[in-house]
Amino acid sequence: MRLDERLDHTLTGAPVGPIPGTLGTDGSRSIGSDDVDMYEFTVASPGTVTIEIGRGTPNAAAPDSYLRLFDASGAELAEDDDSAGNGLSRIVISLPPGTYYAGVSGAGNTGYHPFSGAGTRAGAIGNFAISFALSNLDPNGLLSGAVNVNLAGANEPHQNFDGFIGADLGKPVGPADVDLFRIVVPDNGRLMVDIDTPYDTDYVNSYLRVFDAQGNSISDNDAAVAHDAQGNPLETTDGLFSYDPDSGDPVGHATDSFAIGQVRRGEVYYFGVSDAANRNYNPTSLSGRSSAGSGGFYRIFVSFANNDRNGAISQAVDTTLPMSPRPGVIGADGGEPVGDRDVDLFRVQPDESGILEINLDSYSLAANPSPVNTVLRLFASDGRLLASSDDIDGPDPLLRAAVVGGQVYFVGVSGAGNDNYDPQLLGSGSPGAVGDYRISMRLRPRSIVARLWDDRLDAQAVRSIQLNSALTANLGTVIFGCRVIDGLLHNARAGFRARIQERPDACTRQQERCGERIGAHLGEIGPILFPGHSREFFAIKQRVSILMCVGEPFSGPWMVILDQNTETDRRMTKKKSRHLVRKFRSRCPDILAVNEIRDIRDRIMAEG
Repeated sequence: MRLDERLDHTLTGAPVGPIPGTLGTDGSRSIGSDDVDMYEFTVASPGTVTIEIGRGTPNAAAPDSYLRLFDASGAELAEDDDSAGNGLSRIVISLPPGTYYAGVSGAGNTGYHPFSGAGTRAGAIGNFAISFALSNLDPNGLLSGAVNVNLAGANEPHQNFDGFIGADLGKPVGPADVDLFRIVVPDNGRLMVDIDTPYDTDYVNSYLRVFDAQGNSISDNDAAVAHDAQGNPLETTDGLFSYDPDSGDPVGHATDSFAIGQVRRGEVYYFGVSDAANRNYNPTSLSGRSSAGSGGFYRIFVSFANNDRNGAISQAVDTTLPMSPRPGVIGADGGEPVGDRDVDLFRVQPDESGILEINLDSYSLAANPSPVNTVLRLFASDGRLLASSDDIDGPDPLLRAAVVGGQVYFVGVSGAGNDNYDPQLLGSGSPGAVGDYRISMRLRPRSIVARLWDDRLDAQAVRSIQLNSALTANLGTVIFGCRVIDGLLHNARAGFRARIQERPDACTRQQERCGERIGAHLGEIGPILFPGHSREFFAIKQRVSILMCVGEPFSGPWMVILDQNTETDRRMTKKKSRHLVRKFRSRCPDILAVNEIRDIRDRIMAEG
């Protein structure tokens, strides 16, 4: 006994065969009267499978055959001797999707083991042909044949399909027809299915059922008008027809169905449309379905409403300045779960120019039962990212940015890890932290810049650092236009070494950018800019200010460590420092040459 044939494709409804075979030989090798030929095949969707043994060649005698059917484990499901007439065999059986084996032997050889071949007996030999067929009167009426509905994004427009209860793919099914649809939920929110019949005649009296991924019935509806996720009516009815509430145009009949439910990202659901007379069908079997109804045409609309009610610019919460501390939750909106891609967006339009200060507290709140590590992002009215802030007060962010009076800005709050979302698109980011926070905003005058600015040696906010000590800071606490500079002052002896590092709690995305745009200012030599990959700077004069600079909106923690330099052979010379200025400027064109530093300061102040 051997596996004589693996069918090239699964049984989908098209006939397969006849496939010629011979009992008594396998190829050129003689086996004898105990020969068994095995055939492996796969059923694509549930249906009625017919396996039949016929003559091997026209007008030629065929052996008295015996046909057995096994499942993938080798368990026998059916057997037959003479149902096809003239000593030939036929099995007709309803099968679910799966892999099966058909065994052909001569009459008398009926008890063999399908895998080991043990137990064979002498039987008839000769030429035969085997054929396979799958019949499914309702190809999309079972879970395995359900039509996929692709709502790939969290705010995709609705999907609609025209259907007919009574036929599938142009072939009649009858009023017992069922149309099933499958959807994978794109995000946390509400899923809505609306059945409409905008036809004068031949429309179905619909019945709508909802099943889970295993086919368990979880909801149904016979006749209802549609509404949106907030409960606002999308249809009205006079008991006979249904209408668009705005235009008054008819959209269907009072017998139309509607379903809505709270769902979570990744869940799988099936929706079944049938005639109201056929409401008790089994979605995994074609048996027991009622044909008492008349069937007819319908149109199905599938839509999704994200639970994130303020996660896109179009939904941003209007805010007036100053905004007193306001509680918020990342992970839920309005008491409904949103999940770890939740974003809270606020719309701000300052009356006058100044410094917009946004303070967010979570870990710093006393007795906060659910603190969250958050990220603040500031967007222009068209969604462009202007600035961001993370981990200023521990894990809590603080953002100060120059804004122009009358212009619209959007402030985004998200959990750490979800800092790449598109403010125009719901659910577009990555999984992040969730929890409770409190946010406040105010517009401060430009005069505070002098107290906050540490970008010049004579600035009030420049802090001192001593040899063999470390000081941490946050690049981007104050943002002027597109440039961010932080400075530190140190009275150094010749031969000291300064190293700029990321703080240990800085996230990966900041590390490369922190290291790539850094600089040192030597008091008597002038500004010297160093390649970021070295992260070491040497001074031969008495005063030094360490400057960090980025050419795009950025906020990140960094650290300066000063210690004694014993590598005297690597001390800076004026010639080498000028070479590094040129080299670094080619990599970071936003940082200007020595004689342009005054211009950069003036421009920052003008832009601020």
